[in-house]
Amino acid sequence: MQNWRQFFCTLLAEGFWEIVGAHQSQTKFIFSDDPATVYNCDHYPASQMCQFPLDPHIFERGTRIIFPLDRDNCLLISHIEHSKEPKRSKARLHRRNARAYDRTIISFLDVHRSRELTSVEVATINYVIKRRAVRYTAAGSEGDLNPESQIGDPSWCNIDAIFQHDGFPRKLAGGEMMIKYEDESILSSNEYGEHSLVPGWFVRQRSEIRGRRADIAICEPALRFAPCGLRSTLHHAHMPLCAVVEQRAVARDQRGADLARGRGDDAVERIARGLARQIR
Repeated sequence: MQNWRQFFCTLLAEGFWEIVGAHQSQTKFIFSDDPATVYNCDHYPASQMCQFPLDPHIFERGTRIIFPLDRDNCLLISHIEHSKEPKRSKARLHRRNARAYDRTIISFLDVHRSRELTSVEVATINYVIKRRAVRYTAAGSEGDLNPESQIGDPSWCNIDAIFQHDGFPRKLAGGEMMIKYEDESILSSNEYGEHSLVPGWFVRQRSEIRGRRADIAICEPALRFAPCGLRSTLHHAHMPLCAVVEQRAVARDQRGADLARGRGDDAVERIARGLARQIR
């Protein structure tokens, strides 16, 4: 059992989680001897892949997990690609980066919980649970055990629309996550579980290089200036206003530079203040 749990854990953790409610519905969720019901819109209950003990493969992008938490709440887990593009023609294709027994990252802040179902929608989910049950079903009331009395015998592939989310889920907007470890290494993972690791030694090396560049920007004695008077705005932030104005004057007007060299500090400051007013 632990082996099977680890097999399913990777892909289920990376899926789109939604908890739907039946608080405002007279019909409540039912339970079966297959507590985690596996549904795929392109695998009918009579197909070979749905015969006990088989289930639609978890790697297929159209596979969804239905797990009733109680009478009023049900957890739906779907693959990201099928949630974004729910097409039956692609339901049997393997999802992106399909794998098992791999580490993954899950954030419970991404669980989408904003949808209340109608009685017809709850009965439709109960219909799937009942059709995929091995032998037994249970409910809080006898009427919930007969969803056919409300919805008849719906088309299996059209039921998939009930499981499609509404609103703007955070998980589908962008699922990239980044983690920084104690050794300063950084692990990034996108919504499909594709990892990239930046080692700590590389992060520390880049930080040291940025620190040296900052020291050079502050302490460099001789700067090469563009015609506008300054090489970059980075040096603006670390140079006094008088020095900025004076160097602009030197770059723009050689006569002004000669005048500045021929006068004392007080004269240079007066010229700098006058140029500053002109520039502003």
